[in-house]
Amino acid sequence: MRLILATLIVLAGIGVALAAPKLANQTIMTYSPGHGTQVEYYDKQGGTWLWYPGNKVVLPGRWKTERGNICFGYTPNSYNPVTGHSGAGWECQPLKIFESVVVERAAGDVFGLAKRAKPPFSLPKRRTSIEALSKRLK
Repeated sequence: MRLILATLIVLAGIGVALAAPKLANQTIMTYSPGHGTQVEYYDKQGGTWLWYPGNKVVLPGRWKTERGNICFGYTPNSYNPVTGHSGAGWECQPLKIFESVVVERAAGDVFGLAKRAKPPFSLPKRRTSIEALSKRLK
């Protein structure tokens, strides 16, 4: 029984370790009714840059995966209007829940978010696509 439990724990850890490369160096678009469309770039070192509907800044932060969760930490003056979380501490959720709201991903920093203080334009809350947003840049 202990061997089975140990094997399951190891396999769960492998699943989380494999999830991180899927996020690194990716622009990920998520959509949920509460937040609307969000676009975020994840670098390989655990940095993240969030383009959030209505924000006048690109919000820098950190990301990590641990024990089946994805965790985000943003600046001390940040606020999540859906969860009520504020400040620079880590806010975690099951990786499976996060993956369920991912609607699109693309390799690299498609919108140059890591180099921007301000977003290219105001992000609409409604569901959209990386292609549609890219066309607005041209």
